[in-house]
Amino acid sequence: MAKMSLIPLQGLLLIGLTAAAPSALANEVQCHTANQDTGVLAFNGVTEGRGFDGKFEDFSVRICLESADLATASIEVAVETGSADTNSRDRDQTLKGEEFFWVSQFPQAQWSSQSVSVSDGDFSHEAQGILVIKDIRQDQAVSMRLVTDGPAPRLQGEAEIFRLDYNVGTGEFTDTDFIENRVGVTFDLELAPESQ
Repeated sequence: MAKMSLIPLQGLLLIGLTAAAPSALANEVQCHTANQDTGVLAFNGVTEGRGFDGKFEDFSVRICLESADLATASIEVAVETGSADTNSRDRDQTLKGEEFFWVSQFPQAQWSSQSVSVSDGDFSHEAQGILVIKDIRQDQAVSMRLVTDGPAPRLQGEAEIFRLDYNVGTGEFTDTDFIENRVGVTFDLELAPESQ
């Protein structure tokens, strides 16, 4: 009878680790970042019946997720509100003032996700989070999708914010016939692996 060769214990361990490696890597949390150099964070509104568009020139985004699964994502956004650019010098200066962003007192707005779930529509997921503007904290939903068919992953989405919930536009500017309460926000961000 031919002798059966025995696989050493070390060999069995190596085989087991090799087989398990793809699964472990698949669940590894990976973090990415984006900012004004790699994406666009834009907003739009209506004043005196006329629409206007703007964007923030200074912001940062950090997203961590497993296996490109947006439902596992944790997202942090910081925006320097004084960087708002609407292509109107007068309006941009007004936005910096106490009645609006009050940049000297509250230079930054933040949004942090609390959960992300699959949704229907143009965007595959909806994130529930907390938006902080002028030290006022409110629940804020954001619709988004992760696009992975290009050279780098992109996070795209939109949100609808009601400015008066954050005291943005006080005094005479609370008149919604003058400035609509709703502000639309859109973003398209190229994500880069976070530097270690």
